[in-house]
Amino acid sequence: MDDPRHAPLYSIPECARYLGLPASTVRRWLGKPGSDRKAAGKPLIIPAGSDPTALSFTNLVEIFVLSSLNRNRKAESQSPAGNITAKHDDGQSLVKRQLSGANFCFKRVEHDAAGMPIRFYPFTRGYGHEDPQLVVIDPAVSFGRPVIAGSGVRTSVVARRIKGGEQVADVADDYLLDQSQIEEAVRYELAV
Repeated sequence: MDDPRHAPLYSIPECARYLGLPASTVRRWLGKPGSDRKAAGKPLIIPAGSDPTALSFTNLVEIFVLSSLNRNRKAESQSPAGNITAKHDDGQSLVKRQLSGANFCFKRVEHDAAGMPIRFYPFTRGYGHEDPQLVVIDPAVSFGRPVIAGSGVRTSVVARRIKGGEQVADVADDYLLDQSQIEEAVRYELAV
C-alpha cells in the first residue's frame, strides 16, 4: 500500500483513545457487536483491515467527523442544519459537512489538493474548545501516532517523562521545544 493514509494502523481501542470516544461507539459505527454481543447494526465506516479489525488514518478522520457531527447535533438543532454529503473515492468513504457558518471542528482537518485528509489536530482540552493546534496526527509521521506538531515527538513519550518526575522545562529543552508545547502534549495524553 503506497499511501499511508489507507494503511491499517489503529486498533478500535487505540482509535477511541486518540479521539476521546468510548470504544463501544467506535465499534457500533463499524457495525461490530459490543461486549454484550447484541447484533450489530449496519456499518457507517468500513475498516481498512480485518481479523483483527484495524483502522486507517482515513477511518480515524471519518470517525472524528462523525463524532463532531454527533456532538454538534443538539447545539445545531437550534440553527439551520446545513447539508451532509457522503462521497466515495477509490473505495474510501468521506463524510463532509457544509454548515451555514464556520465550524471549528472541521478546521482541525488539513486536506491535500484533491481534498483528501492528510493530517488532523485532535482536541487537547476536551471537545468544544478552541484548542491550540499543537498536537497532530499525521500518517506520514511517527506511524500515525499523536505527536507535537512540527517536531515528530510523540505525546506519549513526553507524558511518560513528565509522569516519571521530569520537569517540563527540562523536557522542553531536550527536544528544543517551548514549554507550552510540552504542556499541551501532556494535557492531550491526560485527556485521552
